[in-house]
Amino acid sequence: MFFRILRDFFLRRKGRIAIAILAVVMGAAITSALTTVSLGITENVGRELKAFGANIVVTPNSTSIPIEVGGISYASLEEQKYINESDLPLLKTIFWRNQIEAFAPYLYGIVQSGSEAVILTGTWFYQQIAIPASSTTLPNGTIIKRSAATFTTGVKILAPWWKVEGDWASDNDSSQSIVGVSIAKKLNLRVGDTLSITYQDSNYDLTVTGIVSTGSFEDDQVFVNLDAAQEILGKPDYAVQKVLVSALIKPDDELARTPHEKMSPEVHTKWYCSPYIGVFIYQIEEALPYVKAKAIRQVAETEGKLLEQNSLLFALITINSVGASAVAVASTMMASVLQRRREIGLMKAIGANNFQVATQFLAEAGIVGLLGGLLGFPIGYFLAGFIANNIFGVPISTFDQTILPITLIVAISISLVGSVIPMRKAMKIEPAAVLRGE
Repeated sequence: MFFRILRDFFLRRKGRIAIAILAVVMGAAITSALTTVSLGITENVGRELKAFGANIVVTPNSTSIPIEVGGISYASLEEQKYINESDLPLLKTIFWRNQIEAFAPYLYGIVQSGSEAVILTGTWFYQQIAIPASSTTLPNGTIIKRSAATFTTGVKILAPWWKVEGDWASDNDSSQSIVGVSIAKKLNLRVGDTLSITYQDSNYDLTVTGIVSTGSFEDDQVFVNLDAAQEILGKPDYAVQKVLVSALIKPDDELARTPHEKMSPEVHTKWYCSPYIGVFIYQIEEALPYVKAKAIRQVAETEGKLLEQNSLLFALITINSVGASAVAVASTMMASVLQRRREIGLMKAIGANNFQVATQFLAEAGIVGLLGGLLGFPIGYFLAGFIANNIFGVPISTFDQTILPITLIVAISISLVGSVIPMRKAMKIEPAAVLRGE
């Protein structure tokens, strides 16, 4: 009896069932699409946000108060401390090593070019480094081992918005330089010219391979590779004043804002294994105990807010779509109840109770939801690809297997929720009144 009624429901009311399934398909497709986009492009969008620049600065740990002007740190000779260049590969041995997109060291000094004082900056332009084999011990005692690898980093990757007229200087040629656009105008320099500088009575000739424009303080600097800066400025061959790091982060939430002293071991392990900006700082200071890492807040907070706002927008659109679909299902099912009053009254008259009537309606709604979910999922996946490519400019790189069950659960939930009011209406039908024609 149960299955015959169920079969008749779908065969005799094809139009109404099609409308209900279509409503569920719309909600399921939107859910599938936005969930796929949210899960599939968050990392890619995070990479796009790297155009904001580095979000972590690493400096030597010092008891003095740092003074920074134009991005350059100044300290007395007695207080001047350095990061060891050979320790920089350790940044890629932390737990979240794969989330570090790039980093670059910096060494600064003031040199003369004729009558002009010029800021000379040593850095890596496009440097390949060897990452040693490492192991990370999590707070819960779990040990994670990683093998040795190579990593290419430097300003060219860290600051993709730099506009260089000409070519980048080489990390292997100490005679090459790129010059900030403001200095180039002051000294009337063009690509291919020779820039003569003096430091402590020593003269150096640098070939200008490119002129860089950033719209910031870099426009007033001359850039050479790190080895050349160490040699010209008479610094130790390991000396680095600061390191800028670009990392893919997760927006701070309640867990990220929990004080460490209030964390249980289990909570601390969960925090340690989440890519918050604070976790990167903690792990960098673990890897290099003599440094101080700080978030560049205006960058990190902007990235986090944009990612958080995207997720919130997707959630609101999904909720609205699901709500509209549930209302459409409710309207269709209510019309079905009114049409089937005699049938329901007859079922009750021959012994069916409210539980059996409710079960019948929920089974019908569940099948409508399942069909809608199965049809809506592929539509949503193709819609996700369209959104990712045409709005965010990045493809959906991988298929997440969790999307299908999520879509089916949402679709069935839409149908069941939409059937609650019609089901209650059906349960209130009095068989005697219906059979009398009232």
